[in-house]
Amino acid sequence: MMLFALLLFVGVQDTPYQLTYQGTEVSFRGLDPDTMAVLHRDPRNLEFWRKIFPVFFGALPEPGGSKPSILGSYHVEEQQIVFKPRFPFYPGQMHSAYFDLTGFYRKIDPNKTGPTVSLDFQVAERVLEAKTLVAGVFPSSNRLPANQLKFYIHFTQPMARGQAYDHIRLFEESQGVVAGAFLDVDPELWDPESRRLTLFFDPGRIKRGLRPHNEDGTPLQVGRRYRLVVDPKMKDASGAPLKKAYEKVFVTGENDRRSPNYRDWQITVPPAGTSAPLVLNFAEPMEAALAQRMISLKTSQGDFVRGRISLHEGESIWNFRPDAPWNPGDYTLHFDAVMEDLAGNQLHRLFDEEMKGIPKAEPMPGQPKRSFSIR
Repeated sequence: MMLFALLLFVGVQDTPYQLTYQGTEVSFRGLDPDTMAVLHRDPRNLEFWRKIFPVFFGALPEPGGSKPSILGSYHVEEQQIVFKPRFPFYPGQMHSAYFDLTGFYRKIDPNKTGPTVSLDFQVAERVLEAKTLVAGVFPSSNRLPANQLKFYIHFTQPMARGQAYDHIRLFEESQGVVAGAFLDVDPELWDPESRRLTLFFDPGRIKRGLRPHNEDGTPLQVGRRYRLVVDPKMKDASGAPLKKAYEKVFVTGENDRRSPNYRDWQITVPPAGTSAPLVLNFAEPMEAALAQRMISLKTSQGDFVRGRISLHEGESIWNFRPDAPWNPGDYTLHFDAVMEDLAGNQLHRLFDEEMKGIPKAEPMPGQPKRSFSIR
């Protein structure tokens, strides 16, 4: 960190005393060895040092005036007294400090006096290194339904909140920015670590029969080419911008208005005694976060099977690799009925089903599940 410091010595020329800013702390030196030896044996309390050696945000207080000093700690270190602030000094701002030698000696050696040594210093603006990247966007496929409901944007580091809609844009190849494409949610939809942003297309424009749909049309049109762009000026939690911009290019197919049919999902069963993955083929891309959380595997005794889940081929393939080799026996995959495809259609209902004139999905008896055996 670059710094600027100006030493001002008051009331004495060629003084041996020095008050210095050293990046994260301020130090005073110049006391004789005997006095320093006394301080090493008895370093004095915080209140003493705050009166003798205060550090301020901004300029020194006017003579006779009062001003709260910066909170911090003091310690005696070899031949110097060091102040370390509780919180870092403010980048780009002036600070000041003084050391009152007369007040100091009044408590240490009344036969001595000395000047008041003061210091003004400015902390340079932080130059933050850009390290954070967009790790990926889900759905990962480059072909999406025209009634696509949402994106998940993953970052390599925690991000600052409250800025997403200023730095994320959707462009259509021939018409430029798609205005009002995303639902502006306050607060933004971040995971607890601020590394995954959920970005919804405006559901009112997707659902047929609603006024936004009728007046503004859907954000995505069938058979078009789009770019989802994340501006590099988007800041991470440290305040640094992204290392580079991110762009996802995709084309749109027809609208998807069919619920996923779990009965048709293809199961590839691994052999017993191996750690080969159990593979589930959805036959269409599924909503990534839900597909990883809402499928569980149990033995015939009802015990959960532990393992690692991964998604492949545009989130249309679900892999489960067990922590221990497979035992022969009967197993059951349990699916939560609110699992969704990319258009928000769940196993038990269509995204549009509550609207008049749109057929409802058949009621689903109990929790959907599929059984299989490993031999």
